[in-house]
Amino acid sequence: MLEFEEYKVKLNNLKPELEELYTSLGLEQAKREVEELEIKSSQPGFWDNPEESQKIVSRMGSLKGKVEAYNKMTELCDDLLTICEMAIEENDESMLEELESGYKELEDGIAAAEEIGYPVLVRPSFVLGGRAMQIVANEDQLRHYLRTAVEIDEDKPVLVDKYIQGREVEIDAICDGRNGG
Repeated sequence: MLEFEEYKVKLNNLKPELEELYTSLGLEQAKREVEELEIKSSQPGFWDNPEESQKIVSRMGSLKGKVEAYNKMTELCDDLLTICEMAIEENDESMLEELESGYKELEDGIAAAEEIGYPVLVRPSFVLGGRAMQIVANEDQLRHYLRTAVEIDEDKPVLVDKYIQGREVEIDAICDGRNGG
């Protein structure tokens, strides 16, 4: 049960850091800006200027991701504390593996992102694009992705790649199956 006590201490030590993080990330301002951008995006004619509207939608998504990542981080901290307390109370070591594996996956993903630098592109190894793939700009967003976006295990690793900023182009092709072109 010593391991759970150690995790409990680590998690309790994170609480003040999480509170400081809220302020340092400017999350109160981010929430206000999201509200303003949501009002703008609901106005008639919002999509008349696709380039400007895309910038607003992108900014809104980024800010929402930042706020959601923080909320998920505090929820995860609380959930892990609950696991620790339940395990200690019930003298149940079976929860240790879940706690350890969650921490290991988070730390591995963060280490990979720090090595190649942000932003990074994260995705399950079996996905080439789509909703399961995300561009994350910082450690908080990466932690959020690793906790919530996909099921992670040895058979389904998450790939972390350097994201190169630029213009996105999508190409669809169709073939009749008879001509090789």
